[in-house]
Amino acid sequence: MFIGSKRANGSVYGSLWPNLSNWSRCLSIIYDVVDFTIIWTLISNFAAQWLLWLIITQTGLWLWWHQVALQSRDMQYMIFTYMAVLNIIALVLREYLVTITACKWLQQYWTRFALVVSTLIIMWLLAAEVILSFERVYLFVKLGGGAAIVGHLIAFGIYRYKLPDIWAFSATVVSGGLICEVIICEIVFDRLSIIPRSSKLLLIAILTLIIFVLAVIFLQNVLKKLQASKG
Repeated sequence: MFIGSKRANGSVYGSLWPNLSNWSRCLSIIYDVVDFTIIWTLISNFAAQWLLWLIITQTGLWLWWHQVALQSRDMQYMIFTYMAVLNIIALVLREYLVTITACKWLQQYWTRFALVVSTLIIMWLLAAEVILSFERVYLFVKLGGGAAIVGHLIAFGIYRYKLPDIWAFSATVVSGGLICEVIICEIVFDRLSIIPRSSKLLLIAILTLIIFVLAVIFLQNVLKKLQASKG
């Protein structure tokens, strides 16, 4: 019945499609894609199905933002704030359902790691853009970049102390280290102009290597402490 109604609606939309505005077309596509999957997603106890719905929803959100809603290039990275919020909500719900309600179908480890990595990537992109284009982006984008840095600190505390997890913690440390690298490069190369641009790529490579070595040393010490605490 649900698929049949969608086909019926599709025939109606097909006759009206040339007369629809770009806004209406985009909203119609997003509605059909998200609504078509949400029905069985809500009733399924299948983690991969929820992840698929999250990917489809964020893809629709991305297309809507860049093709319809975006009014200025200075606001283009604001979409990462919305996507980060969506991922954070999904991650918080996952941790709550697993730790508080003992939800079995979400206890597979990849559900946590996938959400953590995707959220960290989005927050890193947002923070890096704000750092590199601080004067050109709007206030709300700056606030989103600040919230992304705070989100890294929160993830650092949660996966180090509250819910010890070396892999999620490692991803957080690496992402935070890359944010530090962006800050250092922005200050050294663009703000202070201490180092000539001809040496920029070489020094970035050296800085990246140093940050990764320090991250590995730090993570090894943390891993030893976690192993010792487990006895």
